[in-house]
Amino acid sequence: MLPLAQIHLINFIRIYEVAPAKTYRDLAERERDEKRQGVLLRMAEAFGDDLDRHHRVGG
Repeated sequence: MLPLAQIHLINFIRIYEVAPAKTYRDLAERERDEKRQGVLLRMAEAFGDDLDRHHRVGG
């Protein structure tokens, strides 16, 4: 069973990183301008990379 502090951290990551990454991906899907679409996708990837890093550190 995970310690309560780790559960809170996981929930924090879900709220502040997963939701924005999905939001950026959703926006990129609707964006017609290729440059703007690229920026939005990079933002989504940045949040996704942070999430992966937290999961590796947290175990």
